[in-house]
Amino acid sequence: MTRLKTLTVVHPEPGYRTFETSVFLVGAVSVGNGLKMEVNQGEPFSVDATASGYFSQQIDLIDGENMLLLQEVDQGDHVLETLSLEIIRERPKAVLSKKILDVELESVTLQGTVIVQPGEEITMGFQATPGAQVSVQVPGFSDVPAAFQEQQHLAFIDNRRTIFAQLHQTTHRIPGKGYYQGSFTVPSLMAELMPTNLTVPVTALVSDGEEAQSIDLPATITVWEGARKATLTATNPDGRIVCRTGPGDHFARLTPQCNGVPVWVDGLQHGYYRLRFSQNRIVWVEKKSVCFTSFEPQSNPLPVSTAVLPLIEVQTDSANKSTLRLPLNHPVPLEIQVAEQTLTLTLFDTVSGCDFIREAMGASPICHVGWQQTDPTTVELTVDLQDASAGYDYGFDDSGFWLQVKTLSANPMDTVILLDPGHGGEETGTKGPSGLPEKDLNLTVAMLFQEALQAAGFANVHLTRTDDSEVSLFDRQATAQKTEADLILSLHHNALPDGRDPQAVQGASCYYYHSFSKPLARKLQQALVTDAGCPDYGLFYDSLFLPRIHMGVSVLIELGFFTHPDEFERLCDPAFQKQAVSALVVGLKRYLSI
Repeated sequence: MTRLKTLTVVHPEPGYRTFETSVFLVGAVSVGNGLKMEVNQGEPFSVDATASGYFSQQIDLIDGENMLLLQEVDQGDHVLETLSLEIIRERPKAVLSKKILDVELESVTLQGTVIVQPGEEITMGFQATPGAQVSVQVPGFSDVPAAFQEQQHLAFIDNRRTIFAQLHQTTHRIPGKGYYQGSFTVPSLMAELMPTNLTVPVTALVSDGEEAQSIDLPATITVWEGARKATLTATNPDGRIVCRTGPGDHFARLTPQCNGVPVWVDGLQHGYYRLRFSQNRIVWVEKKSVCFTSFEPQSNPLPVSTAVLPLIEVQTDSANKSTLRLPLNHPVPLEIQVAEQTLTLTLFDTVSGCDFIREAMGASPICHVGWQQTDPTTVELTVDLQDASAGYDYGFDDSGFWLQVKTLSANPMDTVILLDPGHGGEETGTKGPSGLPEKDLNLTVAMLFQEALQAAGFANVHLTRTDDSEVSLFDRQATAQKTEADLILSLHHNALPDGRDPQAVQGASCYYYHSFSKPLARKLQQALVTDAGCPDYGLFYDSLFLPRIHMGVSVLIELGFFTHPDEFERLCDPAFQKQAVSALVVGLKRYLSI
Protein backbone atom coordinates (compact mmCIF):
# COMPACT_ATOMS: atom_id res chain seq x y z
CA MET A 1 0.00 0.00 0.00
CA THR A 2 1.45 3.36 -1.01
CA ARG A 3 0.43 6.97 -0.64
CA LEU A 4 1.83 10.40 -1.38
CA LYS A 5 4.41 11.61 1.16
CA THR A 6 2.43 14.83 1.67
CA LEU A 7 -0.50 16.09 3.71
CA THR A 8 -3.56 14.29 2.33
CA VAL A 9 -7.26 14.68 3.14
CA VAL A 10 -9.37 11.83 1.77
CA HIS A 11 -12.68 13.02 3.19
CA PRO A 12 -14.22 15.52 2.77
CA GLU A 13 -13.39 17.00 -0.61
CA PRO A 14 -13.02 20.80 -1.06
CA GLY A 15 -16.42 22.48 -1.30
CA TYR A 16 -18.08 19.50 0.42
CA ARG A 17 -21.69 20.10 1.44
CA THR A 18 -23.63 18.48 4.29
CA PHE A 19 -26.76 19.08 6.37
CA GLU A 20 -25.17 17.54 9.48
CA THR A 21 -23.96 19.62 12.43
CA SER A 22 -20.51 18.09 12.20
CA VAL A 23 -18.21 16.40 9.72
CA PHE A 24 -15.04 14.38 10.19
CA LEU A 25 -11.74 14.64 8.36
CA VAL A 26 -9.87 11.50 7.33
CA GLY A 27 -6.37 11.67 5.91
CA ALA A 28 -2.66 11.24 6.48
CA VAL A 29 0.62 13.06 7.07
CA SER A 30 4.13 11.77 6.48
CA VAL A 31 5.34 9.26 9.07
CA GLY A 32 6.81 11.00 12.09
CA ASN A 33 5.17 14.36 11.40
CA GLY A 34 2.27 16.02 13.19
CA LEU A 35 -0.84 17.95 12.20
CA LYS A 36 -2.26 21.24 13.42
CA MET A 37 -5.73 22.48 12.52
CA GLU A 38 -7.58 25.77 12.67
CA VAL A 39 -11.38 25.97 12.21
CA ASN A 40 -13.04 29.24 11.17
CA GLN A 41 -9.99 31.26 12.31
CA GLY A 42 -10.27 29.82 15.81
CA GLU A 43 -7.48 28.73 18.13
CA PRO A 44 -5.16 26.17 16.45
CA PHE A 45 -5.10 22.68 17.95
CA SER A 46 -3.12 19.50 17.41
CA VAL A 47 -4.58 16.36 15.80
CA ASP A 48 -3.24 12.96 16.79
CA ALA A 49 -1.89 10.70 14.05
CA THR A 50 -1.07 6.99 14.15
CA ALA A 51 2.40 5.53 13.68
CA SER A 52 1.69 5.37 9.96
CA GLY A 53 0.57 9.00 9.88
CA TYR A 54 -3.20 8.35 9.64
CA PHE A 55 -5.63 10.73 11.31
CA SER A 56 -9.34 11.43 11.70
CA GLN A 57 -10.94 14.37 13.46
CA GLN A 58 -14.53 15.41 14.06
CA ILE A 59 -15.27 19.08 13.33
CA ASP A 60 -18.36 20.99 14.52
CA LEU A 61 -19.84 23.14 11.76
CA ILE A 62 -21.57 26.48 11.68
CA ASP A 63 -24.30 27.22 9.14
CA GLY A 64 -22.96 28.15 5.74
CA GLU A 65 -19.25 28.41 4.93
CA ASN A 66 -16.64 26.77 7.17
CA MET A 67 -12.95 27.39 6.52
CA LEU A 68 -10.37 24.85 7.73
CA LEU A 69 -6.63 25.38 7.75
CA LEU A 70 -4.43 22.28 8.09
CA GLN A 71 -0.67 22.42 8.67
CA GLU A 72 1.70 19.46 8.57
CA VAL A 73 4.53 20.08 11.00
CA ASP A 74 7.78 18.28 11.79
CA GLN A 75 8.97 17.31 15.27
CA GLY A 76 10.36 20.82 15.72
CA ASP A 77 6.90 22.26 15.03
CA HIS A 78 8.04 23.77 11.74
CA VAL A 79 5.31 24.05 9.11
CA LEU A 80 6.09 21.79 6.13
CA GLU A 81 2.86 22.05 4.17
CA THR A 82 -0.44 23.95 4.40
CA LEU A 83 -3.85 22.93 3.10
CA SER A 84 -7.04 25.00 3.11
CA LEU A 85 -10.43 23.33 2.95
CA GLU A 86 -13.91 24.80 2.56
CA ILE A 87 -16.94 22.90 3.89
CA ILE A 88 -20.50 24.12 3.46
CA ARG A 89 -23.17 23.25 6.00
CA GLU A 90 -26.44 23.57 4.13
CA ARG A 91 -28.94 25.66 6.02
CA PRO A 92 -32.39 24.12 6.52
CA LYS A 93 -35.01 25.81 4.39
CA ALA A 94 -35.78 29.17 5.88
CA VAL A 95 -39.02 29.37 7.84
CA LEU A 96 -41.53 31.24 5.73
CA SER A 97 -41.95 34.88 6.66
CA LYS A 98 -44.93 35.82 8.80
CA LYS A 99 -45.48 38.66 6.35
CA ILE A 100 -46.09 36.32 3.42
CA LEU A 101 -49.01 33.88 3.27
CA ASP A 102 -47.58 30.84 1.53
CA VAL A 103 -46.83 27.10 1.59
CA GLU A 104 -43.42 25.53 0.95
CA LEU A 105 -44.49 23.12 -1.80
CA GLU A 106 -41.43 20.85 -1.50
CA SER A 107 -42.37 20.16 2.14
CA VAL A 108 -45.80 18.71 1.30
CA THR A 109 -45.72 15.07 2.45
CA LEU A 110 -48.47 13.89 0.09
CA GLN A 111 -47.50 14.60 -3.52
CA GLY A 112 -48.48 13.45 -6.99
CA THR A 113 -51.43 11.23 -7.81
CA VAL A 114 -53.26 9.78 -4.82
CA ILE A 115 -55.89 7.04 -5.15
CA VAL A 116 -58.17 6.44 -2.17
CA GLN A 117 -61.37 4.68 -1.18
CA PRO A 118 -64.57 6.26 0.20
CA GLY A 119 -64.33 6.62 3.97
CA GLU A 120 -60.52 6.55 3.96
CA GLU A 121 -58.58 9.04 6.09
CA ILE A 122 -55.79 11.01 4.43
CA THR A 123 -53.02 12.54 6.54
CA MET A 124 -50.65 15.17 5.22
CA GLY A 125 -48.30 17.87 6.44
CA PHE A 126 -46.39 20.86 5.07
CA GLN A 127 -44.51 23.98 6.03
CA ALA A 128 -46.50 27.21 5.82
CA THR A 129 -46.54 30.72 7.25
CA PRO A 130 -45.90 30.46 11.01
CA GLY A 131 -48.86 31.29 13.22
CA ALA A 132 -51.32 31.35 10.33
CA GLN A 133 -54.69 29.65 10.10
CA VAL A 134 -54.35 26.83 7.59
CA SER A 135 -57.00 24.59 6.07
CA VAL A 136 -57.05 22.17 3.15
CA GLN A 137 -59.77 22.23 0.53
CA VAL A 138 -60.73 19.34 -1.74
CA PRO A 139 -63.67 19.86 -4.13
CA GLY A 140 -66.62 17.67 -3.13
CA PHE A 141 -65.23 16.76 0.29
CA SER A 142 -67.49 18.00 3.05
CA ASP A 143 -65.56 17.18 6.21
CA VAL A 144 -62.16 18.77 5.71
CA PRO A 145 -61.05 20.11 9.12
CA ALA A 146 -61.39 23.86 9.67
CA ALA A 147 -57.66 24.14 10.26
CA PHE A 148 -54.54 22.03 10.23
CA GLN A 149 -52.69 22.16 13.54
CA GLU A 150 -49.25 23.75 13.78
CA GLN A 151 -46.71 21.30 15.21
CA GLN A 152 -44.14 22.87 17.53
CA HIS A 153 -41.85 19.84 17.67
CA LEU A 154 -42.00 17.29 14.90
CA ALA A 155 -39.25 14.71 14.32
CA PHE A 156 -39.05 12.35 11.38
CA ILE A 157 -36.76 9.38 11.93
CA ASP A 158 -35.41 7.44 8.95
CA ASN A 159 -36.42 3.85 9.81
CA ARG A 160 -33.53 2.41 7.79
CA ARG A 161 -31.08 4.10 10.17
CA THR A 162 -33.14 3.56 13.33
CA ILE A 163 -31.43 0.18 13.76
CA PHE A 164 -28.28 2.15 14.55
CA ALA A 165 -29.99 5.04 16.36
CA GLN A 166 -28.60 4.05 19.74
CA LEU A 167 -25.12 3.69 18.30
CA HIS A 168 -25.11 6.65 15.95
CA GLN A 169 -27.73 8.86 17.59
CA THR A 170 -29.22 9.61 14.19
CA THR A 171 -32.38 11.71 13.79
CA HIS A 172 -33.62 13.93 11.01
CA ARG A 173 -35.89 16.82 11.85
CA ILE A 174 -38.17 19.04 9.87
CA PRO A 175 -38.24 22.46 11.56
CA GLY A 176 -41.28 22.49 13.85
CA LYS A 177 -41.94 26.22 13.48
CA GLY A 178 -44.47 26.75 10.73
CA TYR A 179 -45.04 23.03 10.15
CA TYR A 180 -48.70 22.02 9.91
CA GLN A 181 -50.22 18.56 10.02
CA GLY A 182 -53.77 17.30 9.76
CA SER A 183 -56.08 14.78 8.14
CA PHE A 184 -59.40 14.58 6.38
CA THR A 185 -61.76 11.77 5.47
CA VAL A 186 -63.00 10.92 2.00
CA PRO A 187 -66.82 11.05 2.04
CA SER A 188 -68.59 7.67 1.95
CA LEU A 189 -71.64 8.76 -0.05
CA MET A 190 -69.87 9.35 -3.32
CA ALA A 191 -73.01 9.34 -5.48
CA GLU A 192 -74.38 12.42 -3.70
CA LEU A 193 -71.14 14.37 -3.65
CA MET A 194 -69.07 13.62 -6.72
CA PRO A 195 -68.78 10.96 -9.40
CA THR A 196 -66.49 8.02 -8.67
CA ASN A 197 -63.05 8.15 -10.39
CA LEU A 198 -63.11 11.94 -10.67
CA THR A 199 -59.64 13.44 -10.12
CA VAL A 200 -59.65 16.60 -8.00
CA PRO A 201 -56.87 18.99 -6.91
CA VAL A 202 -55.87 19.76 -3.33
CA THR A 203 -55.65 23.38 -2.21
CA ALA A 204 -54.39 24.98 0.99
CA LEU A 205 -55.99 28.15 2.36
CA VAL A 206 -53.58 30.23 4.48
CA SER A 207 -54.97 33.15 6.45
CA ASP A 208 -53.66 35.66 9.02
CA GLY A 209 -57.18 36.58 10.12
CA GLU A 210 -57.43 39.55 7.80
CA GLU A 211 -56.20 38.28 4.46
CA ALA A 212 -56.25 34.79 2.93
CA GLN A 213 -54.19 33.16 0.21
CA SER A 214 -55.18 30.04 -1.76
CA ILE A 215 -52.26 27.81 -2.82
CA ASP A 216 -52.53 24.76 -5.07
CA LEU A 217 -50.70 21.82 -3.49
CA PRO A 218 -48.74 19.35 -5.67
CA ALA A 219 -51.29 16.55 -5.20
CA THR A 220 -54.44 15.32 -6.89
CA ILE A 221 -56.90 12.86 -5.38
CA THR A 222 -58.80 10.20 -7.29
CA VAL A 223 -61.50 8.18 -5.55
CA TRP A 224 -62.04 4.55 -6.49
CA GLU A 225 -65.06 2.82 -5.07
CA GLY A 226 -63.75 -0.72 -4.81
CA ALA A 227 -60.58 -2.47 -6.00
CA ARG A 228 -59.35 -3.27 -9.48
CA LYS A 229 -57.76 -6.56 -10.44
CA ALA A 230 -54.36 -6.33 -12.09
CA THR A 231 -51.63 -8.71 -13.21
CA LEU A 232 -48.21 -7.54 -12.07
CA THR A 233 -44.95 -7.69 -14.00
CA ALA A 234 -41.67 -6.67 -12.35
CA THR A 235 -39.27 -4.16 -13.87
CA ASN A 236 -36.40 -5.55 -11.72
CA PRO A 237 -33.75 -7.69 -13.46
CA ASP A 238 -34.51 -10.72 -11.29
CA GLY A 239 -38.22 -10.66 -12.17
CA ARG A 240 -39.37 -10.41 -8.55
CA ILE A 241 -41.70 -7.72 -7.18
CA VAL A 242 -40.63 -6.06 -3.93
CA CYS A 243 -43.47 -5.69 -1.43
CA ARG A 244 -43.45 -3.54 1.70
CA THR A 245 -45.57 -3.04 4.80
CA GLY A 246 -46.25 0.62 3.96
CA PRO A 247 -45.98 3.23 1.18
CA GLY A 248 -42.27 4.07 1.27
CA ASP A 249 -38.80 2.52 1.11
CA HIS A 250 -38.42 3.03 4.87
CA PHE A 251 -41.08 0.37 5.49
CA ALA A 252 -40.08 -3.27 5.95
CA ARG A 253 -39.78 -5.67 3.02
CA LEU A 254 -42.02 -8.71 2.59
CA THR A 255 -41.64 -11.81 0.41
CA PRO A 256 -41.00 -10.74 -3.23
CA GLN A 257 -43.79 -11.77 -5.61
CA CYS A 258 -43.38 -13.56 -8.95
CA ASN A 259 -44.23 -12.15 -12.36
CA GLY A 260 -47.79 -12.67 -13.54
CA VAL A 261 -49.38 -12.70 -10.09
CA PRO A 262 -52.93 -11.27 -10.09
CA VAL A 263 -53.68 -8.85 -7.27
CA TRP A 264 -56.35 -6.32 -6.29
CA VAL A 265 -55.27 -2.65 -6.39
CA ASP A 266 -57.29 -0.17 -4.32
CA GLY A 267 -54.99 2.76 -3.57
CA LEU A 268 -51.92 4.84 -4.45
CA GLN A 269 -49.94 7.03 -2.05
CA HIS A 270 -46.38 8.40 -2.10
CA GLY A 271 -45.71 6.59 -5.39
CA TYR A 272 -46.73 3.18 -3.96
CA TYR A 273 -49.73 1.07 -4.99
CA ARG A 274 -51.75 -0.54 -2.22
CA LEU A 275 -52.47 -4.17 -3.02
CA ARG A 276 -54.91 -6.55 -1.37
CA PHE A 277 -53.71 -10.14 -1.40
CA SER A 278 -56.92 -11.14 0.36
CA GLN A 279 -59.65 -9.53 2.43
CA ASN A 280 -57.26 -9.36 5.40
CA ARG A 281 -53.80 -8.82 3.85
CA ILE A 282 -52.53 -5.49 2.49
CA VAL A 283 -49.07 -4.76 1.02
CA TRP A 284 -47.52 -1.90 -0.94
CA VAL A 285 -45.37 -1.94 -4.10
CA GLU A 286 -43.50 0.96 -5.66
CA LYS A 287 -45.25 2.22 -8.79
CA LYS A 288 -42.04 2.40 -10.85
CA SER A 289 -41.08 -1.19 -9.95
CA VAL A 290 -44.08 -2.81 -11.66
CA CYS A 291 -46.20 -2.57 -14.75
CA PHE A 292 -49.71 -3.89 -15.22
CA THR A 293 -50.19 -6.36 -18.06
CA SER A 294 -53.94 -6.21 -17.49
CA PHE A 295 -56.34 -4.09 -15.52
CA GLU A 296 -59.84 -5.43 -14.98
CA PRO A 297 -62.96 -3.48 -13.90
CA GLN A 298 -63.39 -2.55 -10.27
CA SER A 299 -65.05 -4.81 -7.76
CA ASN A 300 -66.39 -4.18 -4.27
CA PRO A 301 -66.18 -6.30 -2.24
CA LEU A 302 -63.41 -8.57 -3.51
CA PRO A 303 -64.78 -11.70 -5.23
CA VAL A 304 -64.18 -15.18 -3.85
CA SER A 305 -60.95 -16.95 -4.70
CA THR A 306 -60.53 -18.82 -7.98
CA ALA A 307 -57.25 -20.63 -7.20
CA VAL A 308 -57.74 -24.19 -5.96
CA LEU A 309 -55.06 -26.31 -4.31
CA PRO A 310 -56.00 -29.91 -5.25
CA LEU A 311 -52.99 -31.81 -3.87
CA ILE A 312 -49.46 -31.53 -2.51
CA GLU A 313 -46.49 -33.44 -3.87
CA VAL A 314 -42.99 -33.73 -2.38
CA GLN A 315 -40.14 -34.66 -4.72
CA THR A 316 -36.62 -35.64 -3.66
CA ASP A 317 -33.99 -33.93 -5.81
CA SER A 318 -30.94 -35.04 -3.82
CA ALA A 319 -29.99 -36.01 -0.30
CA ASN A 320 -30.22 -32.37 0.78
CA LYS A 321 -32.72 -30.88 -1.71
CA SER A 322 -36.46 -31.39 -2.06
CA THR A 323 -39.12 -29.67 -4.14
CA LEU A 324 -42.66 -29.07 -2.99
CA ARG A 325 -45.06 -28.93 -5.97
CA LEU A 326 -48.55 -27.42 -5.84
CA PRO A 327 -50.55 -27.71 -9.09
CA LEU A 328 -52.42 -24.41 -8.71
CA ASN A 329 -54.57 -23.37 -11.66
CA HIS A 330 -53.03 -19.87 -11.72
CA PRO A 331 -50.33 -17.88 -9.87
CA VAL A 332 -51.26 -16.41 -6.49
CA PRO A 333 -49.69 -13.95 -4.02
CA LEU A 334 -47.67 -15.63 -1.30
CA GLU A 335 -45.47 -15.16 1.75
CA ILE A 336 -42.63 -17.38 2.98
CA GLN A 337 -41.23 -17.47 6.50
CA VAL A 338 -38.35 -19.75 7.47
CA ALA A 339 -37.32 -20.73 10.97
CA GLU A 340 -34.33 -23.00 11.62
CA GLN A 341 -36.13 -26.26 10.73
CA THR A 342 -39.58 -25.07 9.64
CA LEU A 343 -40.80 -23.25 6.56
CA THR A 344 -44.26 -21.64 6.50
CA LEU A 345 -45.82 -20.93 3.11
CA THR A 346 -48.93 -18.73 2.98
CA LEU A 347 -50.97 -18.75 -0.24
CA PHE A 348 -53.47 -15.91 -0.67
CA ASP A 349 -56.44 -15.92 -3.03
CA THR A 350 -56.49 -19.70 -2.58
CA VAL A 351 -58.93 -22.38 -1.39
CA SER A 352 -57.72 -25.85 -0.46
CA GLY A 353 -59.26 -28.91 -2.03
CA CYS A 354 -56.37 -31.01 -0.82
CA ASP A 355 -57.22 -34.53 0.34
CA PHE A 356 -54.06 -36.02 -1.13
CA ILE A 357 -50.38 -35.53 -0.24
CA ARG A 358 -47.68 -37.52 -1.99
CA GLU A 359 -44.67 -37.88 0.31
CA ALA A 360 -41.09 -38.39 -0.87
CA MET A 361 -39.44 -41.73 -0.18
CA GLY A 362 -35.87 -42.18 0.93
CA ALA A 363 -33.58 -39.45 2.21
CA SER A 364 -35.23 -36.06 1.93
CA PRO A 365 -34.81 -32.72 3.69
CA ILE A 366 -38.62 -32.53 4.08
CA CYS A 367 -39.98 -34.80 6.80
CA HIS A 368 -43.57 -33.51 6.99
CA VAL A 369 -46.03 -31.19 5.21
CA GLY A 370 -49.28 -29.97 6.72
CA TRP A 371 -51.87 -27.38 5.73
CA GLN A 372 -54.82 -25.42 7.07
CA GLN A 373 -57.37 -22.99 5.64
CA THR A 374 -56.78 -20.00 7.91
CA ASP A 375 -59.56 -17.89 6.37
CA PRO A 376 -61.88 -18.26 3.34
CA THR A 377 -59.16 -17.16 0.88
CA THR A 378 -55.88 -18.09 2.60
CA VAL A 379 -54.12 -21.45 2.85
CA GLU A 380 -51.11 -21.95 5.13
CA LEU A 381 -48.65 -24.81 4.59
CA THR A 382 -46.12 -25.89 7.21
CA VAL A 383 -43.01 -27.70 5.94
CA ASP A 384 -40.89 -29.43 8.59
CA LEU A 385 -37.25 -30.19 7.73
CA GLN A 386 -34.96 -32.98 8.90
CA ASP A 387 -32.12 -30.54 9.56
CA ALA A 388 -31.53 -26.80 9.68
CA SER A 389 -32.54 -24.91 6.54
CA ALA A 390 -29.80 -23.80 4.17
CA GLY A 391 -31.97 -21.79 1.79
CA TYR A 392 -34.86 -22.04 -0.60
CA ASP A 393 -36.14 -20.91 -3.99
CA TYR A 394 -39.61 -20.67 -5.50
CA GLY A 395 -41.62 -19.78 -8.58
CA PHE A 396 -44.44 -20.67 -10.94
CA ASP A 397 -44.18 -22.78 -14.11
CA ASP A 398 -46.62 -24.56 -16.43
CA SER A 399 -47.40 -27.16 -13.77
CA GLY A 400 -48.11 -24.66 -10.99
CA PHE A 401 -46.12 -23.50 -7.99
CA TRP A 402 -42.82 -25.01 -6.87
CA LEU A 403 -40.77 -24.47 -3.73
CA GLN A 404 -37.32 -26.02 -3.42
CA VAL A 405 -35.78 -26.27 0.04
CA LYS A 406 -32.35 -27.48 0.99
CA THR A 407 -30.25 -28.37 3.99
CA LEU A 408 -26.48 -28.57 4.24
CA SER A 409 -24.67 -31.60 2.89
CA ALA A 410 -24.04 -34.47 5.29
CA ASN A 411 -20.36 -34.07 4.40
CA PRO A 412 -19.39 -30.52 5.49
CA MET A 413 -16.40 -30.48 3.16
CA ASP A 414 -18.80 -30.67 0.19
CA THR A 415 -20.34 -27.33 1.21
CA VAL A 416 -20.36 -24.87 -1.72
CA ILE A 417 -19.04 -21.51 -0.51
CA LEU A 418 -19.36 -18.23 -2.41
CA LEU A 419 -17.17 -15.31 -1.30
CA ASP A 420 -18.31 -11.87 -2.41
CA PRO A 421 -15.68 -9.08 -2.33
CA GLY A 422 -17.87 -5.98 -2.01
CA HIS A 423 -17.82 -3.19 -4.60
CA GLY A 424 -15.38 -3.13 -7.55
CA GLY A 425 -14.65 -1.03 -10.62
CA GLU A 426 -16.20 2.43 -10.41
CA GLU A 427 -17.96 1.31 -7.24
CA THR A 428 -15.06 1.99 -4.87
CA GLY A 429 -16.83 1.81 -1.51
CA THR A 430 -15.39 3.96 1.25
CA LYS A 431 -11.78 5.22 1.37
CA GLY A 432 -9.33 5.03 4.23
CA PRO A 433 -6.98 7.78 5.48
CA SER A 434 -4.30 6.74 2.96
CA GLY A 435 -6.76 6.97 0.07
CA LEU A 436 -7.01 3.18 -0.20
CA PRO A 437 -10.43 2.28 -1.64
CA GLU A 438 -12.45 -0.31 0.23
CA LYS A 439 -12.91 -2.42 -2.92
CA ASP A 440 -9.18 -3.26 -2.99
CA LEU A 441 -8.99 -4.52 0.58
CA ASN A 442 -12.26 -6.42 0.16
CA LEU A 443 -10.71 -8.34 -2.74
CA THR A 444 -7.43 -8.92 -0.90
CA VAL A 445 -9.21 -10.43 2.11
CA ALA A 446 -11.57 -12.49 -0.09
CA MET A 447 -8.67 -14.09 -1.98
CA LEU A 448 -6.85 -14.82 1.29
CA PHE A 449 -10.08 -16.33 2.62
CA GLN A 450 -10.44 -18.53 -0.47
CA GLU A 451 -6.86 -19.80 -0.06
CA ALA A 452 -7.43 -20.53 3.63
CA LEU A 453 -10.67 -22.42 2.96
CA GLN A 454 -9.08 -24.50 0.23
CA ALA A 455 -6.12 -25.26 2.51
CA ALA A 456 -8.65 -26.39 5.14
CA GLY A 457 -10.12 -28.90 2.67
CA PHE A 458 -13.08 -27.05 1.16
CA ALA A 459 -12.96 -27.80 -2.56
CA ASN A 460 -15.96 -25.74 -3.75
CA VAL A 461 -15.02 -22.12 -3.02
CA HIS A 462 -16.00 -19.46 -5.57
CA LEU A 463 -15.65 -15.67 -5.89
CA THR A 464 -18.12 -13.19 -7.38
CA ARG A 465 -15.12 -11.25 -8.74
CA THR A 466 -11.39 -11.97 -8.99
CA ASP A 467 -10.22 -8.57 -10.21
CA ASP A 468 -11.16 -4.90 -10.07
CA SER A 469 -14.32 -5.32 -12.12
CA GLU A 470 -17.74 -3.84 -11.43
CA VAL A 471 -20.32 -6.52 -10.65
CA SER A 472 -23.96 -5.56 -10.15
CA LEU A 473 -25.89 -6.83 -7.15
CA PHE A 474 -28.15 -8.88 -9.41
CA ASP A 475 -25.10 -10.44 -11.11
CA ARG A 476 -23.78 -11.41 -7.68
CA GLN A 477 -27.13 -13.04 -6.97
CA ALA A 478 -26.98 -14.82 -10.34
CA THR A 479 -23.56 -16.21 -9.40
CA ALA A 480 -25.02 -17.58 -6.18
CA GLN A 481 -27.70 -19.36 -8.22
CA LYS A 482 -25.28 -20.62 -10.87
CA THR A 483 -22.83 -22.06 -8.34
CA GLU A 484 -25.69 -23.41 -6.17
CA ALA A 485 -23.92 -21.84 -3.22
CA ASP A 486 -24.77 -23.15 0.24
CA LEU A 487 -22.96 -20.36 2.10
CA ILE A 488 -22.68 -16.79 0.77
CA LEU A 489 -20.25 -14.50 2.58
CA SER A 490 -20.03 -10.87 1.46
CA LEU A 491 -16.83 -9.14 2.65
CA HIS A 492 -16.75 -5.41 3.39
CA HIS A 493 -15.12 -2.72 5.52
CA ASN A 494 -17.24 -0.17 7.36
CA ALA A 495 -17.43 3.63 7.54
CA LEU A 496 -19.39 6.23 9.47
CA PRO A 497 -21.58 8.96 7.96
CA ASP A 498 -21.18 12.67 8.70
CA GLY A 499 -22.23 13.76 12.15
CA ARG A 500 -20.45 10.90 13.94
CA ASP A 501 -17.18 10.83 15.85
CA PRO A 502 -14.79 8.55 13.91
CA GLN A 503 -12.61 8.02 16.98
CA ALA A 504 -15.55 6.64 19.00
CA VAL A 505 -16.66 3.78 16.75
CA GLN A 506 -14.68 0.74 15.67
CA GLY A 507 -15.01 -3.02 15.49
CA ALA A 508 -16.16 -5.94 13.36
CA SER A 509 -19.83 -6.74 12.73
CA CYS A 510 -21.93 -9.35 10.92
CA TYR A 511 -25.31 -8.89 9.27
CA TYR A 512 -28.06 -11.38 8.42
CA TYR A 513 -31.61 -11.09 7.07
CA HIS A 514 -33.10 -14.59 7.06
CA SER A 515 -33.44 -16.26 10.43
CA PHE A 516 -31.73 -19.42 9.12
CA SER A 517 -28.61 -17.31 8.44
CA LYS A 518 -28.35 -15.99 11.99
CA PRO A 519 -26.46 -19.01 13.44
CA LEU A 520 -23.68 -18.58 10.87
CA ALA A 521 -23.53 -14.82 11.44
CA ARG A 522 -23.25 -15.39 15.18
CA LYS A 523 -20.43 -17.95 14.83
CA LEU A 524 -18.45 -15.67 12.51
CA GLN A 525 -18.90 -12.64 14.78
CA GLN A 526 -17.83 -14.62 17.84
CA ALA A 527 -14.73 -15.87 16.03
CA LEU A 528 -13.72 -12.39 14.87
CA VAL A 529 -13.99 -11.11 18.42
CA THR A 530 -12.48 -14.02 20.37
CA ASP A 531 -10.02 -15.49 17.84
CA ALA A 532 -8.95 -12.38 15.89
CA GLY A 533 -9.26 -9.90 18.76
CA CYS A 534 -11.54 -7.52 16.86
CA PRO A 535 -13.57 -5.02 18.88
CA ASP A 536 -17.21 -6.17 18.93
CA TYR A 537 -19.38 -3.71 17.00
CA GLY A 538 -22.27 -6.19 17.01
CA LEU A 539 -24.50 -8.73 15.31
CA PHE A 540 -27.32 -7.18 13.27
CA TYR A 541 -30.48 -8.09 11.40
CA ASP A 542 -30.44 -5.81 8.38
CA SER A 543 -32.24 -5.63 5.04
CA LEU A 544 -29.12 -5.56 2.85
CA PHE A 545 -29.13 -7.01 -0.68
CA LEU A 546 -26.64 -9.85 -0.27
CA PRO A 547 -28.07 -11.13 3.05
CA ARG A 548 -31.53 -11.09 1.42
CA ILE A 549 -30.43 -13.77 -1.04
CA HIS A 550 -32.53 -16.78 0.01
CA MET A 551 -30.97 -19.56 -2.11
CA GLY A 552 -28.32 -20.13 0.56
CA VAL A 553 -27.18 -19.09 4.03
CA SER A 554 -26.05 -15.52 3.43
CA VAL A 555 -24.09 -13.19 5.74
CA LEU A 556 -22.40 -9.81 5.21
CA ILE A 557 -19.20 -9.20 7.18
CA GLU A 558 -17.74 -5.78 8.05
CA LEU A 559 -14.21 -6.38 9.30
CA GLY A 560 -13.75 -2.90 10.79
CA PHE A 561 -14.01 0.84 10.20
CA PHE A 562 -11.94 2.67 7.61
CA THR A 563 -12.91 5.90 9.38
CA HIS A 564 -11.04 4.94 12.60
CA PRO A 565 -7.32 5.64 11.96
CA ASP A 566 -5.96 3.03 14.40
CA GLU A 567 -8.35 0.37 13.11
CA PHE A 568 -7.57 1.27 9.50
CA GLU A 569 -3.87 0.78 10.23
CA ARG A 570 -4.67 -2.65 11.70
CA LEU A 571 -6.92 -3.62 8.78
CA CYS A 572 -4.10 -2.85 6.32
CA ASP A 573 -1.64 -5.04 8.21
CA PRO A 574 -1.10 -8.35 6.31
CA ALA A 575 -0.58 -10.15 9.63
CA PHE A 576 -3.98 -9.03 10.87
CA GLN A 577 -5.61 -9.93 7.55
CA LYS A 578 -4.35 -13.50 7.91
CA GLN A 579 -5.49 -13.54 11.53
CA ALA A 580 -8.99 -12.33 10.57
CA VAL A 581 -9.27 -14.87 7.75
CA SER A 582 -8.10 -17.64 10.07
CA ALA A 583 -10.78 -16.62 12.57
CA LEU A 584 -13.46 -16.68 9.86
CA VAL A 585 -12.42 -20.21 8.89
CA VAL A 586 -12.69 -21.21 12.55
CA GLY A 587 -16.16 -19.64 12.84
CA LEU A 588 -17.32 -21.39 9.67
CA LYS A 589 -16.05 -24.74 10.93
CA ARG A 590 -17.84 -24.26 14.24
CA TYR A 591 -21.05 -23.53 12.33
CA LEU A 592 -20.59 -26.73 10.30
CA SER A 593 -19.68 -28.67 13.49
CA ILE A 594 -16.30 -29.69 12.13
